[in-house]
Amino acid sequence: MQETRPASAEVLAPLTPQPDDDAYEAEHQRTLRRFFDDTTPDHERVRAALRTAGFDRMQRHTEQGLFSEYTAVKPG
Repeated sequence: MQETRPASAEVLAPLTPQPDDDAYEAEHQRTLRRFFDDTTPDHERVRAALRTAGFDRMQRHTEQGLFSEYTAVKPG
């Protein structure tokens, strides 16, 4: 087996998009924001779904101000 050296940045540079203007960066930020908004559930909707499923004593724990963990107890 032969060891393969990683490609250098000079080799990969032509293959990588190079944002060189503010318009590109602004569009990239809008795309990321849309993705975040589309994939992040509203906390009240999560709580409502847990209530509808019969859970109570719901708690929400956030990690690093970004991730949410929900816990609840189902009586009975």
